[in-house]
Amino acid sequence: MISSIDLNAYMNVKKIFVGKDFGEEVRLKSNIDFKFKTSDLVMLIIPHNVNAINPSFFEQFISNVVRDIGVDMFKTKLSVMHYGNYNYNSVVDESISRIKRDMNRNAK
Repeated sequence: MISSIDLNAYMNVKKIFVGKDFGEEVRLKSNIDFKFKTSDLVMLIIPHNVNAINPSFFEQFISNVVRDIGVDMFKTKLSVMHYGNYNYNSVVDESISRIKRDMNRNAK
């Protein structure tokens, strides 16, 4: 089964996705945790006209999922659809690095 999360539904007037609070809000509203648990693939649709997505937003948005299913499974199940020029890859990579760093700290 394939699920999708269209960030257009959560975009604000400034067309930015920044901050942990907003990441938490979108995480809850999008039901991302459930979608990753019950789907083979989760399609994340990033609006073509987004101005910014920062690692703090994305870290909070995906942290529960990454902790629950692991980095490798997360990367396997995530498919990003994006038609604009925004480079989301570095944001995803930085967010995953932060989550892994936090997981390693908590494991000690």
